[in-house]
Amino acid sequence: MLHPDSATIRLSTGFGEITNITVADGKIEENEDLQGYCCVFSAPPSGWWHHLHFDCSSIHICKSREEAVTWRETNGLPEADIITLGQLLKLSKVRSLRIQSI
Repeated sequence: MLHPDSATIRLSTGFGEITNITVADGKIEENEDLQGYCCVFSAPPSGWWHHLHFDCSSIHICKSREEAVTWRETNGLPEADIITLGQLLKLSKVRSLRIQSI
């Protein structure tokens, strides 16, 4: 999960291309190079607790939806959920929990 006000994340895409993503004030900084980038989940999140090591290691960033499909097919993985970087950022944010006393 991301918590700092600003962070630059260096990552390798599903096909090994290195890129940087900068997140500031809760948003991905505008960058034309990142247009179309997405994240592919090779297993549905509802079943992650069954094979957590595989599930976490099979989440990849790709340059486009088409590349995500190709990556999945190349690696012989089942049809996967594909989300945008913006959606991935929302999933990474810390949510505060309100606990009610009994």
